[in-house]
Amino acid sequence: MKVLFVNISDVRGGAALGSYRLHEEVLKRGFTSRMLVGEAVSKSKLVDQLPKTYLDKALRPLATFIGLNYVNVLSSFHTVTSHPFYIEADVLNLHCLHKGFFNYLAIPKITRDKPTIYKLSDMWSFTGHCAYSLDCDKWKIGCGKCPYPSTYPSIRRDSTHLEWKL
Repeated sequence: MKVLFVNISDVRGGAALGSYRLHEEVLKRGFTSRMLVGEAVSKSKLVDQLPKTYLDKALRPLATFIGLNYVNVLSSFHTVTSHPFYIEADVLNLHCLHKGFFNYLAIPKITRDKPTIYKLSDMWSFTGHCAYSLDCDKWKIGCGKCPYPSTYPSIRRDSTHLEWKL
């Protein structure tokens, strides 16, 4: 079995360390394991950093302005599925997908042909923007009128209802 971990980083941050430890455990058990990350810190040949394209960077101010974090990372639709690590993988293991390296709208495409595990390290994947909802329960009914727009990952414009739907 060949496992591919997709995460924000390989070893920087709590979610990264968690997925890296899982990656190492898969290797110890005799399986193939690789990582595609937004920021590669280690020098491991089993880890590769997803490239950021000029278009991704150029569209970031627009995505930020309209309050749709990370939709500017259009490269996610092709850099992941065309990468040799992805092509060779039998199973995907998704972890922390926010912080500007991956477009969450690409999840259906990358998971279409591969069994996938999505480990939730925080609440970001099911809220309108926040990693931790604090005392706000709006994520249960659709977000909108966010009481914490500056909470990580911060938003300039409140598009939390739309992001929650997406």
